[in-house]
Amino acid sequence: MDFYYPIDITKGRKVYCKELTNSSLINIQKYIETSDNELLCQYLDDLVIDLLKEPTDLNFLDKFLILINIRKNCLGGTLDLVSKDKTKNAVSLSYIEKLI
Repeated sequence: MDFYYPIDITKGRKVYCKELTNSSLINIQKYIETSDNELLCQYLDDLVIDLLKEPTDLNFLDKFLILINIRKNCLGGTLDLVSKDKTKNAVSLSYIEKLI
């Protein structure tokens, strides 16, 4: 039996999502390394559907909120960014989520 956790999405709805697997993380990394944004987007879209407990009609913001929560729950709640001039910034994914 898989572990599912709740994620709040738009219009006061809630979905249940299972944890990201190591295999999925490796696939995401491969798409990032090959700079194939089109296939990465398709993979992430399919991944969101696969991780849901029950099929649900999702809009773009719902999928974005689900991906943010997957990132928070499986990898950590802070996104560390480094610019071309080596400036480092940390962005809280909870902060981004609250703005949506």
